[in-house]
Amino acid sequence: MTLQNGPLNRRQLMSGAALAAAVTAVPSAALAHDKPSRGPGLVVERLTLPSGVASGDVTSDSAVLWARSSGAGRLHAVLRATAADGTVLRGRHATKLHLVSGWAHPGTDHTAKILARKLPAGTRFDVTYRFEDDSGRMGERLTGSFTTAPERTNRRGQCAPQSFVWTAE
Repeated sequence: MTLQNGPLNRRQLMSGAALAAAVTAVPSAALAHDKPSRGPGLVVERLTLPSGVASGDVTSDSAVLWARSSGAGRLHAVLRATAADGTVLRGRHATKLHLVSGWAHPGTDHTAKILARKLPAGTRFDVTYRFEDDSGRMGERLTGSFTTAPERTNRRGQCAPQSFVWTAE
């Protein structure tokens, strides 16, 4: 192999190889910037929420929180009572709960649910969902919201049953 100025010597060959190695390493270094790193060259995959998040079976004092992870882990849900405009409530109406599920694994299709209980009636909640892996690393964060049903009482002051009607075509 020759260059414009003559044959390729050992020093030029080694310089060229070092430059090629540096150029090849640039894409992986750029990728390491996008994901948390454990050290030089090691990229750590975080758990994601591929199916989104959900809440359901909401009553005047409870709700079921649900999410599916990209791998084994346990679900963390942080509930904050909020006003209709989304601002966090302060003072006597403030409610903040941090709930954790059992382990989601291949046998549960990496799905976890949490029953949130003893919630105040007629309150809107913003919920932050995240999965924690077996090394304690927290994964992707998604948020959702729900509102507990208003408390209803009968003439005797006892909680009255509620019913919901839903139709679709």
